[in-house]
Amino acid sequence: MPLSGDTVTYPKAVQEIKDYLLVHDKLKDSLDTYLPSPTPGSNLEKMKQFFMSDKLSFAFKKEHIDELFSTYTDANAIRIYFGLNSDGTIPEPTIIITACLVSQNGQGDIITAVNKTSTTSSVPAKQYPKSISPKSGYNQTNFDLADDTF
Repeated sequence: MPLSGDTVTYPKAVQEIKDYLLVHDKLKDSLDTYLPSPTPGSNLEKMKQFFMSDKLSFAFKKEHIDELFSTYTDANAIRIYFGLNSDGTIPEPTIIITACLVSQNGQGDIITAVNKTSTTSSVPAKQYPKSISPKSGYNQTNFDLADDTF
């Protein structure tokens, strides 16, 4: 049985991204108020830098996804983890993608997901550390999915 999933309408997708931008901006405001100068190197400083980022999306290359599925031939889905990349001087949001094997119930809901990764594999997962900021000037009121180009 093919994996089923929910689709989202254009207006709902735009609204959910706008809602995220609203929460993100409110959090940035509160961090400035309550964490004006966190201790350098502290977890609070990492948290503030992470949430002060304006990164909103990641672009996935097809060949990276194909490589996961060709390495783990019994995988039938991908699993996406949110992460924090602190390789550079300022921590940034990142995404880790791993192939997985999912099973679903009669309604098409995923009920189990087993990651297909290995510590010995040359392709345990893919990372997208270079996140993409939204088009300049966007905020929670004027974001438009169709016009957000890179």
